[in-house]
Amino acid sequence: MIHSNVVLAGSGLLLAVTTACPLSFAETTLAPRPVTEGESILLDPSHPQYGSFFAAVRRKITNGWRYPCVKAVPTGECEYRSARVIVEFGIFSDGELAFVVIRQSSGIAIYDDYVLDAIRDASPFTPPPPALATMRSPDGRARILAEFRYHDGLPESGIIR
Repeated sequence: MIHSNVVLAGSGLLLAVTTACPLSFAETTLAPRPVTEGESILLDPSHPQYGSFFAAVRRKITNGWRYPCVKAVPTGECEYRSARVIVEFGIFSDGELAFVVIRQSSGIAIYDDYVLDAIRDASPFTPPPPALATMRSPDGRARILAEFRYHDGLPESGIIR
């Protein structure tokens, strides 16, 4: 069962969806800005032209995304730390993953690895709309930028500008 809450946060809208597993999914929509050809586009399900594609991509990724604990030194107790990972990934016109790279590390290797694994495991994706793929990359890859947040025991995935 999925429960959703909508909260107005500052100048943007924060949409949080909590699932039965210990995961939370959040999106922050900021004021739009012009995007040039070849630049990554935000993983934004509210995008007027590509929203349904982005929503499908996010669903596939979050279905496999987990929040690992970090063993505290010297007690060895399990801790869930707050962290943020920014990634860029590409999707070929057939839906296969073209690449995935960390643009900003969380500083906690296992958190970075879990984000990368969730994206890799989600492939293949729904093929991107042709206009999105050709607009973003000369070789037809849709280039997407996303932010994953781990916070207070529940991870959240969002978008960034």
